[in-house]
Amino acid sequence: MSRKLVLLVLLIVVLVGILGLALQSSLRQASSNDAIDFQKGMSYATYAFKNRPDQYESPESEESLESMRRVGIEWVALNVVWYQDNFTSAAIYRDYDEHSPTDESVVHAINKCHALNMSVMLKPKIDCKTGWSGYIEPSTDWFSNYMSFIAYFAEMAETCDVELFCVGCELMNTTHWTESWQGVISNVRAHYSGNITYASTTGMLKWIEWWDKVDYVGINAYFNLTANDFDPSIETLKLGWRQPIQEIEEWRTNTGISKPIIFTEIGYQAVDGTNIEPWNYTRMFDPKLELDLQEQAECYEAAFQTLCSKTWFKGMYWWYWQTDPNPTDPTKNATLALRDYTPQNKPAQGVLTHWYYVIPEFPSFIILPLFMIATLLAVIVYRRKHSNHCFTERTLENGGVQGK
Repeated sequence: MSRKLVLLVLLIVVLVGILGLALQSSLRQASSNDAIDFQKGMSYATYAFKNRPDQYESPESEESLESMRRVGIEWVALNVVWYQDNFTSAAIYRDYDEHSPTDESVVHAINKCHALNMSVMLKPKIDCKTGWSGYIEPSTDWFSNYMSFIAYFAEMAETCDVELFCVGCELMNTTHWTESWQGVISNVRAHYSGNITYASTTGMLKWIEWWDKVDYVGINAYFNLTANDFDPSIETLKLGWRQPIQEIEEWRTNTGISKPIIFTEIGYQAVDGTNIEPWNYTRMFDPKLELDLQEQAECYEAAFQTLCSKTWFKGMYWWYWQTDPNPTDPTKNATLALRDYTPQNKPAQGVLTHWYYVIPEFPSFIILPLFMIATLLAVIVYRRKHSNHCFTERTLENGGVQGK
């Protein structure tokens, strides 16, 4: 190979390398920008322990939040639960004998999250002593009390520089009181200057008429992925996401609402068939359903593979991380924690870590073909030039081309 050809090939290699680096840098920058918008979230809640109102400021909680950050979590949905006695009562109150945290512990947890460079969604919620909060019946008195309750925490969110505030969670039977909810949101905005969301149940998305008043459409995404498959593959689980995604996209098209969507909750227990009724928390207590850590992890994987390519999807908050940093420690009575929703120290945590830390890079498999193509083109160009040069020299030696 001549010196000119060698130099030409080297030049092409350098140019291809620069192109690869430029594309890789561009993709990294795009990924970084996407990461700013995408909420890599986890729910943090006090449900593992009763009568522990200070658990959000305990040394165990400090360690648990630190371990959460090491997984790659950047947003924490800090749950604060208050109670009401039954579906028709109007009084809303703390209950330290149950799961209500003290205000001081909530503020402590917010500050700890910020110290760890994690953003916070403050999520006050109501639990009903007689059943699911979705069955709470609204009244004028109830809304008056709820407005005071939610404004109280909106002020806390403002004081603590909380990045996102959730104005309600799964209050299904109240959502048709549109004017009342508009009043709640308006009052929250009078106390809090950040972005707000509402955590809707999976089936209520299209029935709420005040989505235009919030900044993020929130869905607690406990969609059934199969009807009765207790051993689904990841591909089967991904197929199970088709209908929910289609319904969300059709709703966006039909309503013209283009606000970003986040899953304010999503989660799976580590029991056989968890994909069937992810919302049914009682399944973890069913002795007929065996422990299934793998299905939990595969449900996580299927969700990430399916959702992360959707441009309208801006984050998820997995349900849930416990204040105990090692809830599945075999030296403890860890049976329930193993079966519970938490991914802590389970295969699902590995899936979470992979997806929350992954950074798309310039595909290395493209570089070699580019190099080979560039080299081939260089050889072709050189040979043509060399051939034309030789032809010109021979023509001149023969006295030029003679016409007829």
